Amino acid sequence: MRTTGAGTASLSKQERRRLDVNKQITQFQLAKAKMIEQMKMDYGEDIYSAVFEDDVVIYQGNKTITQSGSTTSIGRNAFMQSNNAKLSWERMKRKFMIRILRSQISGRRVPFIWATAGDQVAAGRGNFFAEQYTIVLQKTVEKVMASAGIDLETRPYGMGHSRSAPEIAACCKALFGEDVDLISWDFSASDANHIWRLEFFAHRVMRMDNHPALIVLQADSRRRGVVDHLAEQGMAILHQDRSYMVGRMLQFPDSRDRKAIAHATDHVKYFRCGVMVEKGAGCMEHKFTHNGTCDDREYQTQWHPGW
Repeated sequence: MRTTGAGTASLSKQERRRLDVNKQITQFQLAKAKMIEQMKMDYGEDIYSAVFEDDVVIYQGNKTITQSGSTTSIGRNAFMQSNNAKLSWERMKRKFMIRILRSQISGRRVPFIWATAGDQVAAGRGNFFAEQYTIVLQKTVEKVMASAGIDLETRPYGMGHSRSAPEIAACCKALFGEDVDLISWDFSASDANHIWRLEFFAHRVMRMDNHPALIVLQADSRRRGVVDHLAEQGMAILHQDRSYMVGRMLQFPDSRDRKAIAHATDHVKYFRCGVMVEKGAGCMEHKFTHNGTCDDREYQTQWHPGW
């Protein structure tokens, strides 16, 4: 019901709320566009499209339908290979919806806390602290999250040669905090063939008061059955398909071809040499940053990812 007055003062509470929501959506779209524009500057527009975008795929039971010509971010394909991925995807969306609603009701931004659990790969050994992928995630998406009323906080808790279970699994609450909303699992190097450790870890995460979501990174197909089982138990859990991600990495130009990288950005040069990523002559020597400060730091090995 309209009241007397002018401007927004003449609108009902429901109408003002609708305007606020529309304004927030616009802010989010602008922030997302700026993030993508920065990524296109970092990688070059052609490489961005080749690496970070893919055909839209619709998952219907055991069937997949590819809509060629319609593109989406690769995350929607990288995490949708397991049987119960769609269910977990909806649960993950619901977590963000709850945070956005809390922000709208309170009128201030609310926290969303991402903790990275993992071994030396997650710890970013051989790299500077700011080059850990958890910190890169924070810097890349925090403004997009803020535009939706969410304060993203990341906690990079990867530790070299640590295993996800039993020690870390038993101490999840003490290590990651009772307020954590999402934990990423990145123990593929240390856990190796010990598939049971992921399930142990996930069950301990589910018992935490805040019921965090779990994202399983760098995982091969052997862990997919565990992820499906955990989703059936009610968890929001997504499994990153390793083979799919390797395919995306191979979209980078071959750095052995000097013409292919002649005009490439620093984010693109020397990433792939033949079928190897950050390995081989031409790539290995550019794998870690060398800027005159701590260039001889430890752990710059062939098996640790670069910056």
